[in-house]
Amino acid sequence: MVAWLDENGVVTSEPWTRDGIKGLLYFRDPAGNLFEMYCPELKAAATFVRGRKQGGSYAIDFAGLSYEWKE
Repeated sequence: MVAWLDENGVVTSEPWTRDGIKGLLYFRDPAGNLFEMYCPELKAAATFVRGRKQGGSYAIDFAGLSYEWKE
């Protein structure tokens, strides 16, 4: 799904983790609604940046997730 979002010009956050097990990613739909993609167990999450609340350095740029939909 992440590849599809990218191919279609949808801006996403960087994949990140809270604990090295769960993977998270945010994006908006064309109307501006915010969605969270959540994977409860993802091996790749061990390599993702950690959120600030979990002692990491990653902060999501929610304003930067906006984009112009190209039909």
